[in-house]
Parts: sequence; C-alpha cells; structure tokens
Amino acid sequence: MEVDLYVPKGADLSLIRDCYPDLYEEDFDDPDDDELQCWIGQPMEQDDSDEEGEWLTRDDAIDFCGFCEGAINGATAILEGNGGWAQDMIRCRDFSNLAITNEEKRRYKANSDRYWAARERGVKAARDRRLLTGKKRILTIRLKGKWWDQIDSGEKTEELRLQTDYWRKRLIGREYDEIHLWHGYPPKTDTSKLLCRRWNGVTACTETHEEFGEDPVALFAIDVSEPITSLEESNAN
Repeated sequence: MEVDLYVPKGADLSLIRDCYPDLYEEDFDDPDDDELQCWIGQPMEQDDSDEEGEWLTRDDAIDFCGFCEGAINGATAILEGNGGWAQDMIRCRDFSNLAITNEEKRRYKANSDRYWAARERGVKAARDRRLLTGKKRILTIRLKGKWWDQIDSGEKTEELRLQTDYWRKRLIGREYDEIHLWHGYPPKTDTSKLLCRRWNGVTACTETHEEFGEDPVALFAIDVSEPITSLEESNAN
C-alpha cells in the first residue's frame, strides 16, 4: 500500500525520515505550489515487490498517517484509494450516529484508535525534538484586559475565537507547546502582561457570547486552563 503525504514547503522532514527512511519526495518543484508532495510504500498492484522497506500493510499506513499529521503542522496524509470521506473516517472518533453495522463500527473504531495513538506519538516526538533544539511552537493571543484578568484569576479556562479563515489556519490540525496570552500590546520585556499556558488543544463549538452579539456563532474554544507558573519555567521547558 502507498500513502501520499502533503506538507507545507519548508517543513522539516528529518523526524519523519528518522522513523520512515523510505520516504520519497516529488522531484518536480512548482514555485506556485505551497505544498511538497511525498509518499511512502508501493502502490497496491506492486505490493508483491521483493524490495526491502517498500511494502506497507494497512495498519502500517494508518500509523504513518497519524504520526506525520501529529509531527508536522499542516501535514495531510492520504491512504491509497481513499477519498476525503474515507480518510476522515480514520480521523473520526465517534461512530455512534452513523448508519452502519456494529461490525463496521468496530472496524472503523480500531482504525481510528490506531491513527490517534500514532498521532500522539508524532506530537510527542516533535515536541521532544523541539525542546532539545529550543524551537518551541508558541501560539500568541492578544486579549482585552477583562478577559486577560479572568484567565489570570482562573475564572476563565477557555479563550473563544470566531471560526474565521485566519483562526482555522492557526488552529485546525495544528499543535503547539505553549500559549502566550498578552494583555494588549505591551513591550515584550514587560512580562507582567504575559500569561503562559500549556497547549491542551482546541474544540469547535457554537455558542452565544457577549463579545460576538446576540446570535449563536461558530467558535473555537482554546483550552487555557493549565498555567506555566513562570517565564523561567517556560524557557526551561
């Protein structure tokens, strides 16, 4: 089986290569394309190849998808023969509302569990490498005083952002090490206006909120519940 991998141009593939040395890159470089295409494995019709390191089982391919999408922000991996719906089913976690048999649900759930376990390994491997090199991924958010104070006191544990293209690009499929929450736009040296939080993910929701008017709106809820107690701790990590 073959898996196609699409990553943003300039992405560091060294971690992927360390784990999957048989990764190939597309030779043709289109200057107008902002993605690099890679692949691993043999097409299914060539799976009887005698070449070592070329053949992937479906389980191996799902592991590869999860690991790469966890390790590289903006990466998309696609199993050979999968369309968008089939690939999304691997990433899906809840199959209870689908009109499929219980056996199909069990099969999809097994694939999903494999994907998410591999994704977590990718996230951790990338984080460990960044910590070794000092290149952490930081999500920076600027806040009004009212909301900053509520996060500082612990009253507010989620930061809400509208589901605009800007925030989709920053949040969907991305992983960070820390969130830096600034009270307005102070000088970077004024760390009294900075709150550091561990990245614990984001969820999509629809809510009514005073900041966004009277009608329900589609939002991202960013978890800001876990403090990093000092900038020194942040730098040490």
